[in-house]
Amino acid sequence: MTLFIDFDGTIIDVAKRYYRLHLHCLQETSNVLSMDTYWALKRERISEESILQTHYPKQDFTFYNKKRMDLIEDLSFLRDDELLPGARETLRTLQKKHTLILATLRKRTDTLQQQIDLLNLRSLFQSIIVPSSPSKAEPWKAKMELLQSFAKKGDWMIGDTEADIRAGQELGLVTCATLSGIRSASELAKAHPDHMITSIADIPALL
Repeated sequence: MTLFIDFDGTIIDVAKRYYRLHLHCLQETSNVLSMDTYWALKRERISEESILQTHYPKQDFTFYNKKRMDLIEDLSFLRDDELLPGARETLRTLQKKHTLILATLRKRTDTLQQQIDLLNLRSLFQSIIVPSSPSKAEPWKAKMELLQSFAKKGDWMIGDTEADIRAGQELGLVTCATLSGIRSASELAKAHPDHMITSIADIPALL
């Protein structure tokens, strides 16, 4: 059986990166949100634009967003990411019985590959798949297109967003949502995954 596993929020904790980048891109720096507040808003699917309109009304969103998108996959910020508790050990356990494929919509393959090597994860995956070119499709459709030439009935899609779940559903995969990333339980429940877990460490017990 093949397990397609998302990266950000599923294997690595990205909260520190997102928050440090948020602070870095702000022009208006008075009364900044705490990390807990910012991340809670992100987990409830509140957009960056809405966050700025509500909490930083003087901020130029066009400036902010361009700077954010230019830097979000820069290695200087990726270094803030950490493996989620038990992730490496869980992947090693899963690798013994299943084919593991890392499936991510990251745009910069250079810094992705560097990060994978820094975290010493490469040997745990049979393949690492990313889009061959930037996609203008909705995230779920882009993820589906990424997986479709590899997926077969009975395989699993494991991820932390509604896009991961819908992509898996469209391909007839077993879907598993993890609460370790950028979506809350209430948001993920709306996607109706087959399983919902606290973190990737819970996967072996399901299998």
